[in-house]
Amino acid sequence: MRFFDVIFATRHFDAEDTIALWRKQECGDLGYVTETAGLHADYCRRLKAEAGDGLGALLGFNITTSIGAMLPDLPRTFLATTCEFPAVLSQFQRSGCDLAAWLCPFTHEIRWRSPAAGHVVLLVSHVDYITGQDIVDDVIDVLADSAQAQELRFTVIVDGAHGIGNNSTIADVAKMRASFSERLDIEDFVYIFDHNKWLLGFPGMSVSLHTGVRAPAIEGIFPTPASQSFAEFGEPVSVSFNPLLPQWAANLMGPAERAFDTDSLEANRMLSGTFRELTTGRTFPGVDIFHANSNMALLSSPDPRVLLSHLGERGCRTHLMGSSKVRGSAPGATGGVRLTFSSLSLQQEDIHTLIDALEDFRP
Repeated sequence: MRFFDVIFATRHFDAEDTIALWRKQECGDLGYVTETAGLHADYCRRLKAEAGDGLGALLGFNITTSIGAMLPDLPRTFLATTCEFPAVLSQFQRSGCDLAAWLCPFTHEIRWRSPAAGHVVLLVSHVDYITGQDIVDDVIDVLADSAQAQELRFTVIVDGAHGIGNNSTIADVAKMRASFSERLDIEDFVYIFDHNKWLLGFPGMSVSLHTGVRAPAIEGIFPTPASQSFAEFGEPVSVSFNPLLPQWAANLMGPAERAFDTDSLEANRMLSGTFRELTTGRTFPGVDIFHANSNMALLSSPDPRVLLSHLGERGCRTHLMGSSKVRGSAPGATGGVRLTFSSLSLQQEDIHTLIDALEDFRP
């Protein structure tokens, strides 16, 4: 199977040292706890050193619950792009926050829904989860060109689910923060990524690189009686810090290393570049291709499920994306089949297999 979606490739890259650590846990070896705590401390130190710029690091369960844990201390008004993941948006809605405006990075429009003043939250995905487009620069341009937005002060929360390991590493986060600060009034900055996508890790750990946002539920390995062990929305967050969970410890090893790996980014670019070169200017029956500016692409088809099934039969595991009403007619509105080009799950010959499958497709 050729994995054109890094999420499904997750469990195919278990390192020997990870398995050895799991065996210690299964045998009740108390050294497992000490070793895991040491890995956790080393990782946090490395994150802060690599990110620089005074950024701190918090570890949480996943992106959605980490954002939820921060919301009680954040402004109640927020702006969001039309490319945000629904589960993340639901955290704001369930917490009673007011959505003041939608920002469309494709059309460079702001659709104001209610008044906004003073300090607000800006929710922006680093990379659009449907099309794979890196939208940060476009979002900054849209806000910088808006007289109303220029009157606001922002706490920026960047959903980096498809950023780190795709077209960025930890060292790039400070540069992104600087890009926001150069053109907007920024109060605080948070960049959150997880390990179970482009880093080929396991569900159960996210990282928040931040300038000052607090999240009491995710600030320690073990919750204490005096700490908030459950976020406002009633879901456990601190569970991710239980070193007895083997998938949590696994993320401190191979996946953590990949968050700093610039060589893999270049290999990703070579794969996506090959796909772009072999498909640009060509026509494939029943398929339109959106080439993103990251190492992803979207295949649109009248019935994406038929295309998904066809690619699966040809040994290409991809990801079916649903439609998005808030996008209007912008790219990704009708969903499709998403492709990811990760050097951790693909080789150059796999791209040719995909092209052959697209040539044979008949809707």
